[in-house]
Amino acid sequence: MKKFALLFLTAALLLCSCGKKEVKRTLFEIRGPEGVSCVIDGIRVKSSKFSLLPGTYVMRFSAPGYRTEYRKVTVEGKECAFDPQLVPVRSSVLIKSTPAGATVVMDGQSRGITPLVIRDLPAGKYHAELSMRGYAGRPAEWEINSVRPVAVNVDLDSNMGALVITSSPSRARVIVDGTELGETPLTLERAEGKYVIRVERAGCNPEERNVRISRGQKDKIHVKLGQKPGGVRVTTTPAGAELFINGVKRGVTPCTVEALDPGVYNITLVRGGFDDLVSRVQIVPGATDTRHFNLVSSTGSVVFNIQPVGVEVFFRGKSLGVAKALVEGAESTANFTISNLPPGQHTVTMFHSLGDPPHQSFTFNVRKGKKTILKSRRMWLSNSEILYISGIREKGFLVESKPDYVVFSPEPGVQYRVDRSKIRKVIMLKGVKRSVPSR
Repeated sequence: MKKFALLFLTAALLLCSCGKKEVKRTLFEIRGPEGVSCVIDGIRVKSSKFSLLPGTYVMRFSAPGYRTEYRKVTVEGKECAFDPQLVPVRSSVLIKSTPAGATVVMDGQSRGITPLVIRDLPAGKYHAELSMRGYAGRPAEWEINSVRPVAVNVDLDSNMGALVITSSPSRARVIVDGTELGETPLTLERAEGKYVIRVERAGCNPEERNVRISRGQKDKIHVKLGQKPGGVRVTTTPAGAELFINGVKRGVTPCTVEALDPGVYNITLVRGGFDDLVSRVQIVPGATDTRHFNLVSSTGSVVFNIQPVGVEVFFRGKSLGVAKALVEGAESTANFTISNLPPGQHTVTMFHSLGDPPHQSFTFNVRKGKKTILKSRRMWLSNSEILYISGIREKGFLVESKPDYVVFSPEPGVQYRVDRSKIRKVIMLKGVKRSVPSR
């Protein structure tokens, strides 16, 4: 009937087009997983290839083991193919056992211990075997046919006993027959029998015991572990601080102190130019801890920039050098840095024989442990003299020199451009390096 309906739909479309220009049909191909089928306008199409009039359709695609999906498909051209990209039906199973802890084997491979969730299973029927020492093996079967998770419960016949293991110190690792099971305090549930239990903890001497677990009983054992000495490695920024542990000097940072009994120690770090640092450190048994400390400077520093090139800088009566260009021929200069300054007010003096005045000073404040960055300071100089064609001479600062013009400053705060056609000669004053090269 559906095939007849499809033929009827095709014939109707042909009749409607009578008397009109023939519309070319498109050979449409459905791609996708095996068994994919399509429903168009309520008609199921089983063939993977068929012809359609060009246009846009809402199609429903389905395939065994995949979700049914609706897709909006545009059919055009002589041939057209479409893959609906169906999403496989997948779900998960929760396998539980009484008691918990059974090994789940599926397809010959161990998948884990109950309670166990196995995810992303495709549609189908499944079988697994549950086994546990001291218990009879039991099967587990389930089927995935939708996205809804499946739960499987399996009861095991008990042959169990228990052993409570504690230790001093606690949180020691417990290893039973070569397998680590957790940390103390730990309740060990096992089938009746003999076991080898090893208790170990970082920084302690391990202890091994042979124990027996009896069916239906809950026994206890306590293991006392002897602690090993520890150590500490101390580093500082900056390095070179004297390290005192409980008032006894143990070295200069970076340094490592070993053979310390476990416990809490007082440490003191002393370095010139920095505040003493006092702290506490916990020595862990059998381990060497690393502690890093940032020392707080008891002094400060200042960074400043002086322009132009050639200005000499003085601090506390000593010359710090002259301002130098960052790049040869450029006006920008390198910064000056003064370190290890006590907190308070300080004064820097600038000097240049062509300055107005030759000596100029500025003050700044330094804060403990801080770096102070000052605004750039410019000393006005008469570095050049312009001889105009008119015969007039003018001294000032040559800011910029170009083939067609110069930028000139006759006094602080005044700057203008002068065309080369009005200048007879630019004379650079002796003893002053050009701040901007001629180009």
